[in-house]
Amino acid sequence: MAKKQRLDKAISMQGNLSRSEVKTLIRKGAVTVNGQVVKAADFGVDFDSDTVQVQGKPLCLRMHLYLMLNKPKGVVSASEDKNQPTVVDLVPQNLWRKGLFPAGRLDKDTTGFVLITDDGEFAHDILSPKKHIPKTYHALVDGAITERMEADFAKGVRIGEDFTLPASLKKFSSTPGGLGRGHPQRRAVPSNQADVWSVRLKSFGIKAGADGKTAAGPAAAGRRMSGIE
Repeated sequence: MAKKQRLDKAISMQGNLSRSEVKTLIRKGAVTVNGQVVKAADFGVDFDSDTVQVQGKPLCLRMHLYLMLNKPKGVVSASEDKNQPTVVDLVPQNLWRKGLFPAGRLDKDTTGFVLITDDGEFAHDILSPKKHIPKTYHALVDGAITERMEADFAKGVRIGEDFTLPASLKKFSSTPGGLGRGHPQRRAVPSNQADVWSVRLKSFGIKAGADGKTAAGPAAAGRRMSGIE
């Protein structure tokens, strides 16, 4: 990272301390950079090479945060909601920071991979139709996956007044309540052809984990995982 950041801004970006609270700590000598006490809030720090401690505790400096969340049912894909739990509410306290939001949305009852970040430019890149980043959903349906349905998905499925983009639909299990795999969310399967029991986003450029845990990574890893460089 070529450009250095102000010390007070760099620290406040990492958690829930305000800039004024950070400045107070800096004035009191509670902040060190590379082992040396620094009392200037505008002191420049390099996220890649400098070591910062606040009240004796090492601080992991990240310009942005990228979290892979395995979203459960009943949680909305939003930063905040007064009445329902959100995906941001599920972020562990030690990873939480201001400005986190879900890059993309899943329906409340759809499970699977959600990327949570505070990097707006990166989120715009991966969500842009021009990037054509593939998504794979697994759907549990009560009904047969027919050749006609596969053909309809390949052309684009009508939802209300709109059409989805062309997608692939493949059956990979014929057990009762057979599973179908494709790109749509639950509204894309016509109710007169098959009842959708559940939908899970399995991958968005990369595969989502099955352990329900989050994983943090630097910007470079975040861009590699989506195929954007």
